[in-house]
Amino acid sequence: MSPDGALIVPIPLAEPVIVDVRGQLGLTEELELPPHISVLYPFAPPPYDESMLDDLSQCFLSIPRFDFALSSVNSFDWRVIYLSPDPEGPFATLTKSVEGMFPEYPAYGGAFASVIPHLTVVEDESRRIMKRAARRLRAAIPIQATASSVLLVGRASAEAPWTTYREFELAESGYGGTSSGASIEPC
Repeated sequence: MSPDGALIVPIPLAEPVIVDVRGQLGLTEELELPPHISVLYPFAPPPYDESMLDDLSQCFLSIPRFDFALSSVNSFDWRVIYLSPDPEGPFATLTKSVEGMFPEYPAYGGAFASVIPHLTVVEDESRRIMKRAARRLRAAIPIQATASSVLLVGRASAEAPWTTYREFELAESGYGGTSSGASIEPC
């Protein structure tokens, strides 16, 4: 596999819930990345030039941080159990903004007509484990959080660990830090 990268919104407040649920199910291996919602994957692989980093920084500084809740448990055909954010709109704006700047990197390689913002908790396990995970997650939500930054992560090869290359802050003004449903404009 070739090197790859991703832009993600880290959600540290979800980590205790995810670690607990995975541990109850006997899934104790460490996660490769912190709990997150992907903004854009796959993205450019490392190394990253200063021009790209500056463009991303300016883009994200034009988008206000926002509050959201991980408020429902869903699945992709019982192959992936995930938490859905509410509202979804600001995450879609982040994705559209970066796709607009870097059209050579469509979300999920352009495999899907629409992108569903989600935080993956368990994937590729037996149906029994997936259903148990969904039940346990329903008992642990909602999880209130704030999206305040985007991480640029990458790895030099499929065998290499993910590395955080840069953290981009979102703007502190505009959206007011609320999930009022106000729209935000892409970069």
